[in-house]
Amino acid sequence: MRGLFWCQYLLGIGHLVRGLRLCQSLIQDFEIDFLQGGREVHQVLSSPRFHKIPLSPLSHLLNPAESYEEILKKRHDFLDSFLTLPYQFFVSQSFPMGKHDFTHEVLNIIARVKKINPTCLVVCSCLDYVPTDPKHIEWIYPLLDRYYDKVFIHCDPQILNLHETSVLAQKLGDKLVYTGYVSSGKLIRPSSERVKRILVTVGGGSVGEELLRAAAEVSIFFPDYEFMLVLGPQSSPKLANDLHLFQKIGGSNIRLVPFLPNFTEELQQCALSISLGGSTIIDLCETKTPGIIYPYPSKFSKQRQRAEQFASKGIVQVISPPDLAPHRFRTIIEKTLSSPFPPIEINLNGAENMRRGIQKLLKT
Repeated sequence: MRGLFWCQYLLGIGHLVRGLRLCQSLIQDFEIDFLQGGREVHQVLSSPRFHKIPLSPLSHLLNPAESYEEILKKRHDFLDSFLTLPYQFFVSQSFPMGKHDFTHEVLNIIARVKKINPTCLVVCSCLDYVPTDPKHIEWIYPLLDRYYDKVFIHCDPQILNLHETSVLAQKLGDKLVYTGYVSSGKLIRPSSERVKRILVTVGGGSVGEELLRAAAEVSIFFPDYEFMLVLGPQSSPKLANDLHLFQKIGGSNIRLVPFLPNFTEELQQCALSISLGGSTIIDLCETKTPGIIYPYPSKFSKQRQRAEQFASKGIVQVISPPDLAPHRFRTIIEKTLSSPFPPIEINLNGAENMRRGIQKLLKT
């Protein structure tokens, strides 16, 4: 049996990381065609059952001559010619909860796969976010009701019970299923042996430059700790040059790396993680690593909301731009280093539970 998985990411790579983790589980039972819409960051699954299908990324930095509409048209034409196989299921990641700019693309995919196989299962895979704005709900619910068989929400109700807070979740009823969070699945056992290392990450590197700079500045207060700053594949050359210069002048305990392919393993060993949050919060839960989260400031508040849900359980410390001032940042780091990870067990079997959920639906 064969499945089609649509993954679109723009600023960060959290959607890609989660999509690949879900597919790592799905390929146990299915061939997967993975529609990857985003800048290439060289993350892939090495399995003959996983087939990456790149879609033109929506980035004017890659080709300023192409307009947004031209890129979408190019993607539409490609998908029209590519989608010829009979799929047993189609997964749209985040849509229609988010990614509304891609409505035409996703609905065209659904129409295409349904035309070839009318019994094709259509499911939504979404992190712990369900819109609460009445206008958004008015638009989203009819799409889910008409086109989707199931909505898999990757969260644990003990952290966030959407049926208690969301009208949309209440309207969806049993169509919405909690899977648990999507972890890496690479951890053998939580490590009790930690090295004096503070790991600072900003996902792909397209945002969060100020966090890396602030971490470099505050490193002088922690001479016994190595500060591993992960720049990300989309970071600016100027940032790398500035941090290398800072490292030469006085940052002897700073190590700069472009990317961490073994992120979970590194996280398991470090004393503290400082990050933008996103999917890294789930990795903190998996490795039981103390964490400071700096949700990237933007008009979209769900990253901060998500981080604060975990902060309310004592799992992470959430900070804001003013907290990046050296002496405030130093105090926060000292406090978090001395705070053990709380004794809480969280459902991290999201990938496995979604795979089983799809299997069950296909058998009915």
